[in-house]
Amino acid sequence: MNKFQLFFIALFFFIPKTYAQLTDKQIAGEYYLEGVMEVGSGFLLSEDHTFEFFFSYGALDRQGEGTWKMEDNKVALNSAPWPGSDFKLEKQQHRKQKGIVVQVIDKNTMILGYMSCMISGDGKTQELQTNNEGEVTFEPQHVDSISLYHQFFSDQLSVFPVKDTADNYFEFAFLPHIGTVFFNNFTLTLDKNELTGGHPVMKDDKEYRYVKSK
Repeated sequence: MNKFQLFFIALFFFIPKTYAQLTDKQIAGEYYLEGVMEVGSGFLLSEDHTFEFFFSYGALDRQGEGTWKMEDNKVALNSAPWPGSDFKLEKQQHRKQKGIVVQVIDKNTMILGYMSCMISGDGKTQELQTNNEGEVTFEPQHVDSISLYHQFFSDQLSVFPVKDTADNYFEFAFLPHIGTVFFNNFTLTLDKNELTGGHPVMKDDKEYRYVKSK
């Protein structure tokens, strides 16, 4: 055996175990966000390749679930796709009133004052925030579409086409999945007992640390 063969044999024994060699049991566990004041958040990775996500900040709670897989040293998270809207149109009609009214209803009235609403038509757009009763009144205009976005519970804009442009009252309700976080190949880097990367709710350019619970 020459010196080159001995070198590669020695190198093999000193190379750290790759993440591809880690078992599902070794990867599985609870990973908690660290370094962010007043925020509780993290991931539970299970051996069966399912995961749960939670986020808590004051009275705001959000959650998600799906499946995970290893890609080199990264954990890729996926869930069912976003259904396409966070709201449903309950009622639309023409009323004797000034302006165009958009009303959002829900039993939890505490969350109604945080809706961004936008109406568009004939090249004109108006955008306003709902009052504490979930209502907003726009100046009269032609309306082709209404867009809704909840500042704390929505991750994407929900857009509704308006077929009857004579209507000026539109009533919406939340769909049951409001507040759910959906994952589309969201990746985090695995290094020993930590996951690092972005955050699915706090969407910015920061890198966050999720430390595995012992």
